[in-house]
Amino acid sequence: MYIELFVLLLSRNGPQLILWSSSVVTYTGIPVNLSCMIMGESSKWEILWYKESQQLFAEDQGNTEVPNYIIVSANVWDSGKYCCRAKREEFLSSCSNQVEIQVFQSHLKPILIVEPDERDFYREDVFIITCCFNETITGWNFSLYKDGLKVTDSSPYTVSSAKSSDSGEYWCEAESKLDANVKSNQSNALNITVQALPEALLTEMLWSEIFNIIFKGQVTLKCETKWNSTDWKYKWFRNTAVINEDHQGSLYIIYTGNDSYGVEYRCRGQQFTKPPYSEYSEVVTPSVTVLKLRMIAGASLIIVLLICGTLLKYECKRLLRVKGTDKKGVEPSMNMQNSDYTQPTEAMFYSMARLNFTSLDSATKNETNNTLYHTIE
Repeated sequence: MYIELFVLLLSRNGPQLILWSSSVVTYTGIPVNLSCMIMGESSKWEILWYKESQQLFAEDQGNTEVPNYIIVSANVWDSGKYCCRAKREEFLSSCSNQVEIQVFQSHLKPILIVEPDERDFYREDVFIITCCFNETITGWNFSLYKDGLKVTDSSPYTVSSAKSSDSGEYWCEAESKLDANVKSNQSNALNITVQALPEALLTEMLWSEIFNIIFKGQVTLKCETKWNSTDWKYKWFRNTAVINEDHQGSLYIIYTGNDSYGVEYRCRGQQFTKPPYSEYSEVVTPSVTVLKLRMIAGASLIIVLLICGTLLKYECKRLLRVKGTDKKGVEPSMNMQNSDYTQPTEAMFYSMARLNFTSLDSATKNETNNTLYHTIE
């Protein structure tokens, strides 16, 4: 099968020549057939063959009257640009259209290169995939594939912001610009993984800062990154805008007011090692939280005061009842105050008991002494 590659060139007052080739890209050992077609009267014309403007001599090309030039077993040095010319007596036509033939020593195999030279990336990373040959070879288009599906027809291929869908097995192949049917072998395969960034957690320090929240309207935000590293610094955002580039701590204090209602805050961790960033935290609106907390605190304070008032009222009534009972118990002794009768008290009972014990003790001693005296006698 012959392939026409270029329009024919017209020679002044000479025949029209068209050069065909069985293949323009091939490998060593494969035959290549060039055919020079003379339009119109073709008899009595001698065909001359040229490569890179240098004539191929008769011993190299065989019978000059045959309009074919056959490379029986192509070799690397057979690569070049070919054309044919027609000659009759002293007349020599212009060169036909040129056909470029590329002969390679073996089936080409491109290589796949990733920059930076890594296989594990994180979301939002930038990496470049390049498909090329080890040696400088021109005239080839490169196609990149991922998991068997074509990604692009150009090389290099840049991933400007990596995402999880960029994970997969990559490989490429080359296709000749001169002959789309000629393809290279597949390149080496590379497995690339794109991981999710660490999660950032933004919280409001409510209970530990409840005094500042209720009485000062001051809220402390705390940003943490779920990653086993101590090198994290933090970037703070207010309504998607960076608050302060110089502030990189994990705590951020804000003061709420009328202008802060509806304002959204979020944070993001960053460090010099991989992964360089964390995900953005969830949005927090502290002013709304403070308002709710103040309302809850106010309602709680009212409830506490009501409970305390109720308890105090109950305690006062109890004390009054106890005092009234004591007064009623004292009335009989007061009514008898004018008489000779005196109501005995605990002190009186104690004194009487002590006196009885003392008398009893004296009597016992006397009796003992008497007994001893009679015994001696």
